Order: sequence, then C-alpha cells, then structure tokens
Amino acid sequence: MRYLSLAILSVTLLSTSCSGSIGANTNTSGTSSVAAALTCTADKHSPGPAPIRRLTKREYINSIADIFGVDVSSMAEEFPLDPVMKGFRNNATLLTISVDQAATYQSIAEYVAEQVLSSPDKLAELTGGCNVAEQSCQEQAARSLGRKVYRRPLREDEQHNDLAPLIALGQTHDPADANGAIRLIIEGMLQSSRFLFRTELGENNTERPDLLKITGYEMASRLSFMLWQSSPDDALLDAAEAGELDTKEGVTSYAEQMLADERAKNSMHVFADQWLRLPLADNATPGEVDIDPTLKSAAHEEASRLIEDFLWNETDAIGLFNASYGYVDSTLANQYGLSGVGASGFEKTELVASGRGGFFGTASFLIMSAPVGKPPVVHRGKYIRDVVLCDPPPPVPADLQVSPEADRLADPVCAGCHTMMDPIGNGLEMFDQLAQKRDAYPDDSPLPGAGYIDGFDEPDFQNVAELGSKLAAAPETPACMVEYFFHWSLGRLQDTVADSCTLDALNADFENSGHNFKDLIRNFVQTDAFRFRIPIE
Repeated sequence: MRYLSLAILSVTLLSTSCSGSIGANTNTSGTSSVAAALTCTADKHSPGPAPIRRLTKREYINSIADIFGVDVSSMAEEFPLDPVMKGFRNNATLLTISVDQAATYQSIAEYVAEQVLSSPDKLAELTGGCNVAEQSCQEQAARSLGRKVYRRPLREDEQHNDLAPLIALGQTHDPADANGAIRLIIEGMLQSSRFLFRTELGENNTERPDLLKITGYEMASRLSFMLWQSSPDDALLDAAEAGELDTKEGVTSYAEQMLADERAKNSMHVFADQWLRLPLADNATPGEVDIDPTLKSAAHEEASRLIEDFLWNETDAIGLFNASYGYVDSTLANQYGLSGVGASGFEKTELVASGRGGFFGTASFLIMSAPVGKPPVVHRGKYIRDVVLCDPPPPVPADLQVSPEADRLADPVCAGCHTMMDPIGNGLEMFDQLAQKRDAYPDDSPLPGAGYIDGFDEPDFQNVAELGSKLAAAPETPACMVEYFFHWSLGRLQDTVADSCTLDALNADFENSGHNFKDLIRNFVQTDAFRFRIPIE
C-alpha cells in the first residue's frame, strides 16, 4: 500500500541536498575558467571538476543487492538505457532522471521494502533485532540504514527534518502495520537524491589548501564505484570513519585490497566492454544479415577472454592488439574456417597463420565495425582512429551534401576526413561483415589489398597481425587507453587544461610499468585528480 507519493517526496529531498547546484563544474572539454587559473608542478596537479553523478543502472542494481540482498535487475529493465558518451554510460552530464524513471524508482523502493519486511533475517539485520514498534528502534534502523544507503552517517538535520516525519507518519497512518515506519524509511531513502546521486563537495585541508579534498566517505564511494560498481561496504565506511582514506597511502592500500576482489575484475570488464564498444557487437545486425545469437555470444566470450588476459593478468595491456592468438569454440571455428579446435569449448588457439590473432581479428570487432547500411571500410577505420588512437575525425557537417558516387579519397570535400579512415578499413576488407575471410567481393571484384595508417612513419600493413603490431608500437595507443580510463573513472571527459598534467604523469607511469593495467589503477588513485577537486565557484 502506498502511503504517499514518494516520488514527490524524492523531489523534496533533492531540493535540500544538492547545494552547489547540479551541473556546476561539469565542463567536459576545453578550458574552464577555474582550470585556466591553476598551474601544476611535478608533484602538484590540478584535479579538474567533480560533477554530481547519478548512479548508473548497473551501480543502482548492485547497490541495492549489496545493501539489502534484494535483486531488482528485472524491474530495472524498465529504466531507459543510460546515455552514451565516448562509449561510456556513466558520463555525469547525461545522467538525468525522467518522470517515468522516477516512477520506477518508487516501484522498486516499495518492492525492496516489502522484501525486507517479509524476511525475518533481513529485518533483523537492519534493526539489530530490536522491537520495530518502538520509536527508538525505528530511529536506530534509520541511522544504520542511512549510513549504508547515503554512504555516510546521517546528519542531525536529515534525521530531524527528513526521517522523523516519515517515522511519525508510519506510526499513525496504519496502526495495524507495525512495520509502517521502517517501510517508509526504506522507501524514502531509496528515492532520495542522497542515494541516487553521488555528490562530492570535498573539504578544506592542509595538504592542498588551494583545493578541496575529497572526504573519507566520498573517497570510499569513489573507490567502490570505480572498482566494484557498487556502494561501499561496511569495511570501507569504517575505514572512512577511522580516517584511513584521508592519506594517499591509505587510499592506495585499500585500492590494492579491493583489486583482489572478484568484483574488481568484473568492473574491469565493464570498462573494457564500453571502451571497446563490445555492446555494439552484441546488438549488431550488419548489412541485411541476421546473426545467430550463438555467434554473438561466442564472439563476446572470445573478446572477454582476450581482454582479461591482457588487462587483468599483470602483463602488457597493449598486447591485446597484437596478440598472436585468440579463444575459439566450435561456433567460432566454423565462422573462422578452422578445423580441429573448439569441440570441447573455448581453446586458446594460435591464429596468425589463419590471418587473425589479437583483438582486430575477433568476430566482435569485425561485426560491430560493420553496422547496417554503413560501409565497413569507413567504420573500421573510424573505430581505430577514435577508440585506439584517440584521433577521431571531426563530425560530418549537418548541411554537407555529397553524391553517393563521390570518390571519398579524391573529392576534396571528403578527403580530409576519409584519408584518416578509409585506408585503414581497406586493409581489413579481407573480412566480411560476419567476420569471415574472403578473397574477393560478392561480385568477384578484387579487394583493395594492403592498408595504411595515415600519419605513421611506416604506414603500410598487409594483414591484421601487422596492423596490430603497428598500433601496439605507437605511443598514441597506450596514451589513448589512459585517456579512456580517465574518462570512465571520473565520469567526465578531460579538461584540456586542468587534466593535462595528470594525464601526462599517468602516461609516463603506464609506460614505465610496461603498460600494466592494474598499475594504471594503482597510480591513478594516488593522483590529485582522484583525491581532490577544484573549489566550487
């Protein structure tokens, strides 16, 4: 039974919690006036802005599961997909709440409350076994739950102004419901902006008095959402309370512990899947051909295994692009024209002799880079420019009119951009839109042959292996991986002034570590960009 419109209550709570205005300091590119006034030295870098961030769909689902032990993933399917920027679904500027989404938050909050109240074990864990009909028990439950849901202890004003009215209403609205107050506390907190948004206001400090330092509780959230895609657990909150996340050494120590958790590996896959656009392959329908779901599933598994090898196993992450092998099961063996492999499941298979190997030989890459109605030559080249080299061509002007028969490389209107893309895609035309090898086009016309990467000193490549080797050797490739990780970790694009020193330092450290991805994480959590924020204007 609904006691009141908690969606309206949520709006009320929103209005009281977001001091500093939502959207403040959310500059996603270019130069901010604040950043322009800051300088960096060898050991002091500008951290850039820290925008308010709504929980992503994944973070929301995981948080409820970890706090309450309740699975709401099926109900959360009613949410629209989180918007995408640069491949990622966690960019703060895009994460808003629609009216329909607010209604779904309300329904889920009511469902979670009912699940907790119908489970003696869950209710006892929340209340500590006290008598839920007593106000002292209700207040104790509010404080205990508030610390988990708000990711910090309740303030006195929150206890008095926000939760005390709910407790009073729960006690009087339906005298037959002994759990009324607890029910409203759960429903109200799960619709509060304090749960749905991550606000990092920071605090004054002596370490960098020119900046605001991310507080211990805010740091617990930064670590947890980056490494576990969920709210901080009791151990992290206890560490914040004890001041153990106030120092660089403390943050690094807890990050190291968290990296040993299976959830950190899962989070790495979330980053890599979105960076490399693997969901596009999962949902692809290249040309007019329907793809067997079994092929899509196998393609994703092959890419995921390669990613785990290079991004998680303390080796050179850039080897993802020039690996000599892949993972093949019977479905992929048939697609790749291989025999004698994959009959018993996925096998690590040397593929260079068959013209494959590494990420660019996988079905995931070759399928997603050939979308319906789009020329693979252009899109494969554009993908590598954007995702691997961070050198995307400029957007096509909205009013551009070019004949479909125009030669993209000869027409001066087109050549400036297409010279960056098409020659790369030409070198991958030995693969069709379903990742199968071919010797000619369907009409028997010849393939373009060799490809080349415009701007490289030795641009020509004959096959996937040579393309992967050239990209792996290019300094732009690891720098691009660092840039994408930076975007994902902070939920914003880089500020070209404020973040330049941080990125330069991370690039140098990444190079010195032999491109060890876990070392990139270890180094990143020590940066001023992770531990501080610029003051709010």
